[in-house]
Amino acid sequence: GHIHAPYFIFIDGGTVYSDGEVIELLGIKGFTATKRLDELDHFLHITDDGRWLHVVDDWLYTQWHSKTIRDRIAKLAAEHDIFTCSVGDSDHSFDFEYYSGGHLVRRYVVEDPNYDGGSVTEDFGRPLPGESAALEHSDELSKVLAVAHSVGVEIDHRPSKIRSFTKPYEGPSRLRPKPSLFRRLLGRT
Repeated sequence: GHIHAPYFIFIDGGTVYSDGEVIELLGIKGFTATKRLDELDHFLHITDDGRWLHVVDDWLYTQWHSKTIRDRIAKLAAEHDIFTCSVGDSDHSFDFEYYSGGHLVRRYVVEDPNYDGGSVTEDFGRPLPGESAALEHSDELSKVLAVAHSVGVEIDHRPSKIRSFTKPYEGPSRLRPKPSLFRRLLGRT
């Protein structure tokens, strides 16, 4: 299975880093390790498949909204192939990027805020092997994770392999996530 999340960063060979090192390399601030998944505010999960390190964002899109994460990813791509992907929270939009050999070689963005099939708004680089078959999946998360799989990422997000981190929520209290939501998202009822 996989973690149901909106934004993933997969780093080929990233398993050479400790969790703290990858958090620092990506410029992620203020997160501490936690075992209490039902009390999360902002959260971040890290796991791996033995080759690719998986960094998983929360449904507040904390990392996706970071002002520095994309520059940090591009810099880290000088040393590692990196695949990133995201899906919309309330629409059918999705995107993915693939860095290889220190360069962005593929970026594909579909915007679908009106649930009408959407439109491709960016299509940079050559399609990846297996991409066209992956894009036939019915939902956006299945599509982008299938494209990730086509470049070598193995998705096996067993709870025993996931390391979780949390950071206090800093927004309006009325928007603070409810712990029960996180248990459902993580399949822990």
